[in-house]
Amino acid sequence: MKINSLKSIGIRSEFLFFDHIADITDKDEYLVVKTPGNPKYISGNFLLFPTPPKEGDLNRWQDLFKKEFKGDANIRHMKLVWDGIDGNIGVSEPFFREGFELESYQALLASSINEVKTLNKYP
Repeated sequence: MKINSLKSIGIRSEFLFFDHIADITDKDEYLVVKTPGNPKYISGNFLLFPTPPKEGDLNRWQDLFKKEFKGDANIRHMKLVWDGIDGNIGVSEPFFREGFELESYQALLASSINEVKTLNKYP
């Protein structure tokens, strides 16, 4: 799974920051994002999948997270992210039953920009 193939411009833009603070590992079927300098940073330690969850993904995704973050006692959360732009949450009900919460993000994308004629001057 390649970062430049992500559909979500919001997720792709977050990787601009992760490039500087995170270790990103491509596992082909998912990405592992780790911020070793800040293991308690929930939004910086997660797995990213290319599609919403399907039937049976709860246990598989949880096992993958445990495998990727094992040995780090500071990781006390489990964040699982998937790429998408259509609002499809897939088979999420099993995740909700396990206590997961769904966070949805929106990103703005400009269709054009205006050239700046003058710059503000600061004293």
